[in-house]
Amino acid sequence: MGRRASGEGSIFRTGNRWAGEITLGYDEDGKRIYKRVYGHTKKEVIEKLNEIKNEAKSTPAKHIVITEELKQEFLNYVESLPIKVSSKIRYKTGANSLFKVIQGASISDLKEKIKEYGEKRITDDKAVLHFFNFLVQKNIITEELSKNYKNEYLKIYRKKAKERGKQIKTLTQKQTQEFLAFLLNEYSVGNPNRTLSIILLFTGMRIGEALVLQKKDVDLGNKMIHVQRTYEFRSNVIGTPKSGKTRVVYIPEEKILIDELTEITKNKNDDDFLFEQNWKKVYESYRCFLRRYFNITPHVLRHTYATLSLQVGIPPKIVQEQLGHSDIKITLSVYSHALPSMAKEAVQKLKFFSQNL
Repeated sequence: MGRRASGEGSIFRTGNRWAGEITLGYDEDGKRIYKRVYGHTKKEVIEKLNEIKNEAKSTPAKHIVITEELKQEFLNYVESLPIKVSSKIRYKTGANSLFKVIQGASISDLKEKIKEYGEKRITDDKAVLHFFNFLVQKNIITEELSKNYKNEYLKIYRKKAKERGKQIKTLTQKQTQEFLAFLLNEYSVGNPNRTLSIILLFTGMRIGEALVLQKKDVDLGNKMIHVQRTYEFRSNVIGTPKSGKTRVVYIPEEKILIDELTEITKNKNDDDFLFEQNWKKVYESYRCFLRRYFNITPHVLRHTYATLSLQVGIPPKIVQEQLGHSDIKITLSVYSHALPSMAKEAVQKLKFFSQNL
């Protein structure tokens, strides 16, 4: 028989009365913590157990210690989530890092432990947010307490995202021009190094999204690309885009991009992929090319697109939609370094108020 989950109980006869037991959790030695109640009738015992459950829902189970068993339960919970395989792998990896910090702590110490974990992370970790959902489901903490913990963690993440934005690596306008000149001089149309670079730089797409584009996704007549899938590197499969939904990326009036897309879609059927279907091999080769010649990653081109777009005055909401961010707060946090110049330029435009005075 498996371990009982927190909040799970049983009812049985003992002598001439009824008894009920409810599991409250497990201590640091893995021993079950439970409470037993008695009554003259089964109904009376059920009512008493329900009272304990309701009390547990409104009060943090401070005596419960975060154990290896709880970690395994959480990993099983992640596995049951209706999310992509790559997301499950990422959350499980995050869970292993998280439990290195919080294991052995009591629920009453969880807030400080999560804060400690957040300070160590470079980026956000959605495994933390799912862990709070898991604790609520197990009646270990309340929904309200979960929201408080999530808010505390997100405050740390947003602060770090803002600091990271100041350090984010992008190409300057001059470096971008030199980068493009190198591509056009050294590689012919259709070469993956050239084509991928041009697509990423002028659309802001993720590398995984660009790798699995099909001819039917590229609508040159309406100047748009339909992003309907992504290559998931860890699981080596095609999945839905990171945001969980498809989107349209608009093609700018850039001759370099339009000419490249025209050439690589020519003589292909609608369902044909634009790049060789050994996507992992194409990606590794491309990544090595960028590192060798420019000491950058594919994501730097995406950052460059977003930064330059904001600097020339494209509204953040449009940039968010092009990038496929689920929330504009992500765009504003990551690219906060580009916003001061936008604000300065916008304020200068206020001079029209006094022009006719």
